[in-house]
Amino acid sequence: MVSVRAITGDICNMRRILNMPFGYKLILPYVLCLLLAVGTVGGFAYTNSVNSLKEKTRENIQGTLQQMRDNIRYHTDNIERISNMLYYNYSLQNALRRYDQGWYSYETMTKTLMPALENLLNYTGSNIGLSVYLQNDSLSEVFYYDNGQNPLLSTKRYEIFHLKRIEAEAWYRELRLSETMAGQRFWRQILRDEANGNISLLERMDDVQRGKSIGMIRIRCRSAICWTPWITVKLAATAHCVWLMEPAGWS
Repeated sequence: MVSVRAITGDICNMRRILNMPFGYKLILPYVLCLLLAVGTVGGFAYTNSVNSLKEKTRENIQGTLQQMRDNIRYHTDNIERISNMLYYNYSLQNALRRYDQGWYSYETMTKTLMPALENLLNYTGSNIGLSVYLQNDSLSEVFYYDNGQNPLLSTKRYEIFHLKRIEAEAWYRELRLSETMAGQRFWRQILRDEANGNISLLERMDDVQRGKSIGMIRIRCRSAICWTPWITVKLAATAHCVWLMEPAGWS
């Protein structure tokens, strides 16, 4: 049961509230309205500033990613352009049709194949490795021994190999170049590419006029310059990560 003393205390408290001076009663609603207005404006300002910061951060990141994509596209387009120039070199294709030994083989090497590759190297200022793997084994091979060093750190050069050198390699069989469409390219890290920080553009080399394969083109470049598998950008405002993932051309 509620005691009489507790009831009496509650009645006294109510009387004190009711007997509050009129000035206090008048100012109380204004204080409440002021607090409500300040809270509303403050909440709106905070939300607006946070959204503005997120939007500005998003725009900065999008601009950075677009610049990265444009830079990557510039270098990959340059490499693919060199591959196109070699792929559609009809005079070179005509020279590679003949399997004659002796003087004709030497003349093909010194007057057609080697000058063509040298000109393609001069097309770019970047250090690249241009290699051709030929079915025509009547031509001599031209290659270098690197002793585990990455040659692209200091120079650009071309090499000539016989295709039979790589026909048994697992990575070559996985490409199935004989089943690919003309002009189809693959970006791969093969042989010592991963260890050296390089990446290679691989393409079947065709005799376009006769519609038959005559070898393979490989163009190496530094992966830090030509390609970036993924780029991580930290968002300071949200502590999230934005990933620029590798496109369909990467496998």
